[in-house]
Amino acid sequence: MAQYGTAAEYECQTAGIAMSLVPPSARALNVRAAWPREEQGVQEAMRDSDLLDPFSVQLRRLRVGDLQAAVVMCGEFNAKNAYGAYMGFQPFIGTVMGDHVRIDRLGHEPRMAQLLNEACLETGLTPTPR
Repeated sequence: MAQYGTAAEYECQTAGIAMSLVPPSARALNVRAAWPREEQGVQEAMRDSDLLDPFSVQLRRLRVGDLQAAVVMCGEFNAKNAYGAYMGFQPFIGTVMGDHVRIDRLGHEPRMAQLLNEACLETGLTPTPR
């Protein structure tokens, strides 16, 4: 586990989940709400994902941390499933580097949500409330 910054990062990496381009041990310089262009970037990144109905994505509780080389964000998203019903809000973490937005989503599994919240907390962002 020596090459990983935190236990949460280790568990996510060994589970095959790429957490972020920014290491979780990097503290955010400024925590704030997302700007409209950042929220739009998240929406566009979600539309390019493997969601069944990517245009149905709803976002909430977006918190952004400005780092020196990038912006890291935590929040929750909701989208429609194969039955056309919303599946419930799920946590995500993402990074913005220039015009590129990378979103790493985690599912409803309680341990994965806990790992995501730990990673967000490591960057200085408040975890998403449950």
